[in-house]
Amino acid sequence: MEQSSIRGAIWHYIVEKLLAGDAAGLADNTDLFTTGVLDSFTTLELTLFLQETFHRDLSLAQIDAGRLRSLDSICRLVEETLARG
Repeated sequence: MEQSSIRGAIWHYIVEKLLAGDAAGLADNTDLFTTGVLDSFTTLELTLFLQETFHRDLSLAQIDAGRLRSLDSICRLVEETLARG
C-alpha cells in the first residue's frame, strides 16, 4: 500500500470519526492527545481501525502515546508494521 493511501485513510478516519467532519486545525503534526482528539476510548477505536484497515495486529508495545500522537507518527507506525509483513 502506498504511503499516500495510508495517510489518506488515516486522515479520513480522524476527520470523519473523531472530528465530526471538521478538519480545521488538523495538521500532520497536530498533537492528538493535547488537543483532546484522542483519549483512552478513542485511542482504542483508532487502534481497532488500524488493525482492521491494514490487516495487521498491533502489539501493546506498539500502542503507546508517542506512536499515536499525530497523523505523522500514526502513519510511521502503520508503514513500519506493513514493512515487517
